[in-house]
Amino acid sequence: MKRFSTITIGAHSPDLHANLRVAVGHVTVSKTDIENSYLGKPNVSVRRLQRLNQLLNDIVKHGARHPDKRIDLLVLPE
Repeated sequence: MKRFSTITIGAHSPDLHANLRVAVGHVTVSKTDIENSYLGKPNVSVRRLQRLNQLLNDIVKHGARHPDKRIDLLVLPE
């Protein structure tokens, strides 16, 4: 049986539970946008991109204000 390889990130430790701060972001996506994306016509309007940009900026500002609570990984379930 082939052995699995270990990948280390950050502090060269395979256990990141004590060091990794994960945030789950949410931007409302309309039913129409989901359907159009599936059909190959995604909504790339300035308004939609500005909402995503605002979320990313808020995360960066949070990290600047609270360096001890800086976010390492952002998950966008949409």
